[in-house]
Amino acid sequence: MSENFKYHSKRLRTIAWIATSLTCLLIVDLYFVESSVIEIFSNMFSGMGVDLPLPTRIVIGARPFLALLFLLAAILVLAKELYIQDKAISLAITTAVVLVVAFACSFISASLYLPLQRVQQIIK
Repeated sequence: MSENFKYHSKRLRTIAWIATSLTCLLIVDLYFVESSVIEIFSNMFSGMGVDLPLPTRIVIGARPFLALLFLLAAILVLAKELYIQDKAISLAITTAVVLVVAFACSFISASLYLPLQRVQQIIK
């Protein structure tokens, strides 16, 4: 192999590890943000005494399992970097994990604001 190929290959591995590390940090950060937001909304809704819609009850009830979801996502991103050599497959897995985490965060946010939107419609 040429010296140039080895140099670029090493740089690509370094860039891949940086991207993997940043993705894992993002996943961990999103877990802590979503966890604290769910706790705040849960306390607020329990004080209001309103009947919550199904998506909101699911999110509040699944709060303990969110840690597992986010932990599995971070482990998957790290494991694929160690065991998958094909960069296209590795990138596809990272993209899929980021999309799943983004969808989960969007669902959580929308579900938590749903009761507030209903209360606002009743007030009008």
